[in-house]
Amino acid sequence: MSKIIQHIFHEELQNDLPKVWKTKCMVSLSLIIVGLLNFIYFTVTIKEVHGGMQVPAIIYTYDQESGSVAGDFHGIGEKKYSIASSYALIETDKEKVIIDYKRNVLFRIPRNGTTCKQFKLADKPIHISAEKDRDSLVQQRMLDLLGSIKVYYSDIYKDILGYQCSKKTVQFAADLRMFRMVVAPVIEKFGQQFSETASDYWVSETVPLYDSIIKTAVERRPVFEANPLLLQIDFMGLLQKLKGFPIQIIRKDGLVRTTETLRHIEKKNISKDVFTVPSECD
Repeated sequence: MSKIIQHIFHEELQNDLPKVWKTKCMVSLSLIIVGLLNFIYFTVTIKEVHGGMQVPAIIYTYDQESGSVAGDFHGIGEKKYSIASSYALIETDKEKVIIDYKRNVLFRIPRNGTTCKQFKLADKPIHISAEKDRDSLVQQRMLDLLGSIKVYYSDIYKDILGYQCSKKTVQFAADLRMFRMVVAPVIEKFGQQFSETASDYWVSETVPLYDSIIKTAVERRPVFEANPLLLQIDFMGLLQKLKGFPIQIIRKDGLVRTTETLRHIEKKNISKDVFTVPSECD
């Protein structure tokens, strides 16, 4: 009898073999999916606990050295740029500047505890009719003049930190020069003052991540075109005109000269929290 039962069971098992293996495969696949979901969940949870959600960013840090022409003071510091898909964070010892390129808003957060300020960026170039608002037209014309730039190329090269760099001089508010004003006008925008200035940029195309940086600059071009003064805050908008990445920047502002020299550039995941502004500012 036992042999007969074994024979019947064996026959049924043979007949249902495809169904058995199909069931086993479905169970295995389900377990794999559950395992992957658990892995993703715990990975995200860990990231949230340890510094929030992570975003890829390109970070470049400059050593700053400033002094007067007369030599009566000298200062050193650091300037750090963190560039993510929709944000730019510019940090100095005095403040943090966060630019939200998705919402077109700029935030200034002083480190001394004073109130954070926000400034709306233009979505497109502004055109004002003279018949409607003459005062606004004059003000916008002045902004356009201050936002104009001209890049002077040269055949001067030098080695900086192992990079072969070419010198480019950028004249900000270049169109003002045609008016030959005795004193260049000064206007405040985005929480800082702008006037006619010139800076020397020593640039190279061989820095790490150069292609990725240029790609981001191209994506943000419409914002820079609508807000030309922004180029003096986030030099990302200058890169295509400079035809290289700044290894060293020499800024001249009246009797003050500031030199910024690249120390380090890297790409890594950072906490998205670094781009979060205080609640009273947002």
